[in-house]
Amino acid sequence: MAIAYLNEGAISLAAANWSDATGFANAATLVISSGSQTITTSLDQSGLTAGIDTLDILPGFTGRIGGSGYGSLKVDADESTTNRIIYNAGGGSAYFQASGDNSIISNFWMSSLGSAYLTGGTFSNVVLGQGSLSVDSTTVLTDPIFDGGAAVVQAGTAATSLTVRGGSHVWKRGATTINVYGRGRLNIDCAGTAITTLNILSSEAEVVLSSSGTITTVNNWGRLLADKITRAITISTYNSGPAGFLADSPSYLTRSAIGRLGAKNI
Repeated sequence: MAIAYLNEGAISLAAANWSDATGFANAATLVISSGSQTITTSLDQSGLTAGIDTLDILPGFTGRIGGSGYGSLKVDADESTTNRIIYNAGGGSAYFQASGDNSIISNFWMSSLGSAYLTGGTFSNVVLGQGSLSVDSTTVLTDPIFDGGAAVVQAGTAATSLTVRGGSHVWKRGATTINVYGRGRLNIDCAGTAITTLNILSSEAEVVLSSSGTITTVNNWGRLLADKITRAITISTYNSGPAGFLADSPSYLTRSAIGRLGAKNI
């Protein structure tokens, strides 16, 4: 399907405001390339029977999409070829909700000077390179990757995996596996929710453990700061590399088995 571009300055996503006079349609490939306006109407595109293929929001756009009083852009993107939304705006903000046929956005990629808010549905592959990302409690993330920027993920459905390779982030839900690399910084504050494996995989990586349920295994080659926890947390197996650092809270942190790891620096 040919690429359709939103007309300069349009404040509605209605069909007439797209270069092909159609805009949102099954398997559509859409681009918002410029503008500084606030887009306020025709945000609910959840009625499509199969969903769009792609929506790319480029650096030339510095406006807002949805928000307080307007709601989120509601759309499904999971049944065509690429199945993605790219949010690379040069500023501003945008609200997105996976909604419609299957309520899934298969790929959400963000490297923006703006802020994005995910407000429901399932986002299967979120990659954050730059900018501010907020995820509410109703949104499901399966395997997010945070390469930079700042994300705050509220309590909700546990993820299969979380990968942090840069930036500073707050994680308030469980996960089967959490991997923190490079200079990534992660604050885990998931109350009583369990984590199966926490890997801190470089000497400069840092995890602040504020709260969690039982963590089955921690493999620490970096920094684990658990000295500020105020409720008991059990780490069933704690393994430390040569440079692994643990700021402990002896009254509240229990390590049932302690081991040593070989050198590692990723």
